[in-house]
Amino acid sequence: MGTCVAHGVTPRAYLHLVTKLIVAAWPEAKRRDLLPDRRSITHPELLARERPDAALPAAPGANRLLPA
Repeated sequence: MGTCVAHGVTPRAYLHLVTKLIVAAWPEAKRRDLLPDRRSITHPELLARERPDAALPAAPGANRLLPA
């Protein structure tokens, strides 16, 4: 999942697509083509979009550190 995040791919959508492709008898010789960076090229809908609520301010105290 870290590779998905690193390439800006939504992990849940990626897993859904890759699972469908494997079940549909994806050829072993082309396994590398299932990597998130390669799937995002052929399936741009996998790319994470900024959440609409991302611009909203955080809740009061959300950034406060817990006492040691």
